Amino acid sequence: MQNLRLNTISLIRNQVDKKGFTLTESLVSMMILSITLTIMLPAFMIFAMENADKRNMSDAIALSNNVLDNLRRSRITTVPLGNTVTTKEYSGKTYRINQYVCVDLSNVNAATPTCNTASSNSYPSRDILIRIEKGSSPHEKIYQVETVFSSLR
Repeated sequence: MQNLRLNTISLIRNQVDKKGFTLTESLVSMMILSITLTIMLPAFMIFAMENADKRNMSDAIALSNNVLDNLRRSRITTVPLGNTVTTKEYSGKTYRINQYVCVDLSNVNAATPTCNTASSNSYPSRDILIRIEKGSSPHEKIYQVETVFSSLR
């Protein structure tokens, strides 16, 4: 009985003395954690960059819809011809809006926007090109839309 009691007491002491992790266990867990983070970090960075690009595209589409809606509210023959460049803040970012209003679609080139601006009230339609760019220099194109507005008779 005495021997059983001594074995129980020494077993309890051994369990009390073994609190925490050893240095080896800590180093192995730190290495596993660092390897896991090293593998996952590029995926998180790519996800963050794609998310920012999608947010910029969404903002650019909203801005171009706003510009086109404003043009739809006016009479087609009173819309000023030529190129208009404006800068707008949207969602905390600055965007540059290039608006081209032309008379003839064949003269609108999306790569280098130039258009025929000869005033003609007899021609009842306007070709419109909206290009949204990042506000910072150099201006990187984010979104572009081309449409034709015509007046109904």
